[in-house]
Amino acid sequence: WMWRHKSLGLLTGMVVAPRFAYRLLSRSDYNVRNMIGNATWENAASKVTHYGLYAFMTIMPASGIAMGYYGGKGLPFFYKTLEGATPADDLEK
Repeated sequence: WMWRHKSLGLLTGMVVAPRFAYRLLSRSDYNVRNMIGNATWENAASKVTHYGLYAFMTIMPASGIAMGYYGGKGLPFFYKTLEGATPADDLEK
């Protein structure tokens, strides 16, 4: 099951990266707007939640990809494994 978990995490990272880049480049079009009639704390909570979801949506796949790549085992992507970083010990040999 772990290869499936890692494969879907890598796929999520591939989908999220362009989405996040587009979000950063077109910032003015996607402002989180305050809804009329809401309390101030509700508007603040919606902004914190929105940015928190973006943080988790980027940090979780990025940390998993980094662990797989630099852990030496590579990145399993369904039925293929993408090679990871070569440890410094192996480069000297």
